[in-house]
Amino acid sequence: MLYGDDPKSREMDFRGFVELDVAVHTRKEPASIRWLFRVLDLRDDGFLDRTEIKMMTESMVKNLATLEGWSNFVADDIADEVIDMIHASDPTRITVDEVIASRMADTALGILIDYHAFLKYENREEEAAA
Repeated sequence: MLYGDDPKSREMDFRGFVELDVAVHTRKEPASIRWLFRVLDLRDDGFLDRTEIKMMTESMVKNLATLEGWSNFVADDIADEVIDMIHASDPTRITVDEVIASRMADTALGILIDYHAFLKYENREEEAAA
């Protein structure tokens, strides 16, 4: 429950939309990281486990295949990269404090929620070579 609404409600009001937009565009800030983490924490257990992260990366890979007509990315590998970049103490999950401490929140969260950030991360080697 993010806004004090009825926990059974799955609709987003305008305030919620504005909060989401601000959090996505300021995902380097601790308050935004905490807000986004709560949204992504599907089990509401205080961490994102590998299964949750993989589910999000699978969705991103499917969207990429649909929008671009191709995808050669492996969701398992991407999930492992996200966990590795956070330097999680437990290799099967990440906590919000680890995300903040890693200074990689913008990249890690971007991979999970932002199509353009995902593509930028995945194409970083080609861009560096150019």
